[in-house]
Amino acid sequence: CILVSSPIITRRIFHTFMLSTLNFIKSFFIITSSANINCRTFRTFFSKTISSFMGYVVGQSLEWFGYNPAVKHPLEQAKRTIFGLRLNYSVIPSILALFCVISIYKYKMTKHDHEEIKRIIAEKHEKGVCTISDEEKKRIEYIAGRKWEEMWIGQTIAPRDLDIMS
Repeated sequence: CILVSSPIITRRIFHTFMLSTLNFIKSFFIITSSANINCRTFRTFFSKTISSFMGYVVGQSLEWFGYNPAVKHPLEQAKRTIFGLRLNYSVIPSILALFCVISIYKYKMTKHDHEEIKRIIAEKHEKGVCTISDEEKKRIEYIAGRKWEEMWIGQTIAPRDLDIMS
């Protein structure tokens, strides 16, 4: 059972969440109907969607712990509310930061791998095919977690004509 301390805050958070969801649906149809997908637009959309969702989650959590916005001094909140604030703003972020650090250390790609992949992509865009050794292929498969033939870079396509875009 979620304790509702401020229906106005809940409505605002829910309204923000719903607007973000509607923008997601609208963006999805625009992106999928377009042949040229703009990655920057997608990143911005993704970032805003996650931000609104997290705002909603934090707001619900504060309500669940009984946060009262009318109380001006934080130490005058109920003990359960203070525990919830400490949990939300110190313990949970610390645990998530630890997961981030662990995932960074387990990340498979090195700077050399990145440069090699950029070179292969540039070659693929220029010539339509790329020539790499079996060892490089295995390394890219290891990083991507997919077989070379399943990736777009492993498939044969016609070279791009960049003069058309100018």
